[in-house]
Amino acid sequence: MEYQQENKVWVIGHKNPDTDSICAAICYANLKNQLQDGYQYIPKRAGAINEETRYVLEHFGVEPPEYAEDAGAQAKDIAFRKTAGVSSHISLKRAWELMKTENVVTLPVVNAADKLEGLIITGDIAQSYMDVYDNHILSRARTQYKNIVETLNGTLLAGNEHAYFLRGKVVIATGSKDFMEESIEPDDLVIVGDRDESHICAIEENASCLVVTGGIQVSMEVLELANIKSAKKRILVTETKTARNKAIRSEVKTSIKKVEAAVAANDKAAAEAALKDATSVISTACSKGVYHKNNAARKVSRLSKLVNGVA
Repeated sequence: MEYQQENKVWVIGHKNPDTDSICAAICYANLKNQLQDGYQYIPKRAGAINEETRYVLEHFGVEPPEYAEDAGAQAKDIAFRKTAGVSSHISLKRAWELMKTENVVTLPVVNAADKLEGLIITGDIAQSYMDVYDNHILSRARTQYKNIVETLNGTLLAGNEHAYFLRGKVVIATGSKDFMEESIEPDDLVIVGDRDESHICAIEENASCLVVTGGIQVSMEVLELANIKSAKKRILVTETKTARNKAIRSEVKTSIKKVEAAVAANDKAAAEAALKDATSVISTACSKGVYHKNNAARKVSRLSKLVNGVA
C-alpha cells in the first residue's frame, strides 16, 4: 500500500499581513524544511501584500507566498491509497482477506488490460453472506472449484480444481439412498457425511462436486469411482473447451484484422471503433483463459499504437 503524496503543512501569518508576517511565514517554512521531519512546509498568506512587503520581496528576489483563501480540506488534500487491482474470479473469502491485509474497505476489480471493471466493498461481501437463500447461486456465479476448496479450507482429492461449477444446485444429502436418488440431479454439488453409500450414490447420480464433511478419510473405492467419472467428464469438457477456444481465437483474429484494415485505410473513426470492439473481445478471451493477461495486454497495446499513428 502506497501513498501518492507527502504530507504538507501550510505556514500562514495573521490576516491582512504586514512585512513581518509574510517574512516570518517564509523563514519559518524554510527552517522547518531544513530540519527534514517528514513534512513539506509551504509559506502562505491570508491577505493581500502591501507595497512595502512587495518592495522587500522583490529587493531580495523572493517569490511572494500564494494566497490561501481558506484552510478547508479539499479532495486534493486527501492522501490517496494506491491499491492493486484484483481479478473478478477471486473468491469472496480471498477478497475479504486482502481487505484485512491491506487495511482497506474497497478493492478495484480490473480486466486483463488493467482497466477498471468495478469495485468490491465490504458491504457487498456482507450482503452476499446475509442474502443467500438460492441453492443455484454458486452455479449461476460460475464458481471455480478452487474457490470452493479455498473457502471451505478443504483438500481436493479428485478432479480439476480449475474447472467451474456451471450447472446444478447445492444439495445436502442426509437422507436415505432412495431420497438421494430423487433429490440429486446431474451436475449438482452434494454435501455428504461419513457414509460410503452416500458418496457412491452421489457419484452414480452424476454429481459434479462432492463435499465430504467432518474431516473423515474417504475410501479408495469412492476415490477410484470419482476419478473414473472425473476422467470421462474431463475428456468431454476438454473437447468442448477446445472447440470454444478455437471459436474465441477466431473472433479475436477477426477483430484485430478489422482494426488493421481501418488503419490501412487511414480511417481514424473506424479504427477507434474497431479498437474498442477488439479490446472488449480480447478482454473476454483473457477472462475465459484463452490468453494470458500479459499476452492480451500486448495485443491491445500494439493495436492502440497502430490507431494512434493514424493521422
